[in-house]
Amino acid sequence: NREAQSELRIVSAAGGEPRVLVPAANDLLVPEDWSADGREILVTGFGTETARIARVSVTTGEVTPVDAQQLLVCSEVQ
Repeated sequence: NREAQSELRIVSAAGGEPRVLVPAANDLLVPEDWSADGREILVTGFGTETARIARVSVTTGEVTPVDAQQLLVCSEVQ
C-alpha cells in the first residue's frame, strides 16, 4: 500500500529551473490559486484521513493552515 507524496514547485514566468517550495510530504498538495499580491499560493492538502486548506509563502515555502472561518470572511468580502 503506497502513500501519495507530492512536492510543490514554481517556475519564473521568464523561465528557468523549477524551485521547490514544499519538499516531498505525505500529504498530496493541490495548488488552487495565487493570492492577489502573488506572494502566496492557496493549496488543498489531502492527508491520510483529512483534507485541509493552507497558504504557502512563495518566498519561504512556509505552510500556514487556513481555518474555515477565515475562508468565510474572505468570501463575504468579495
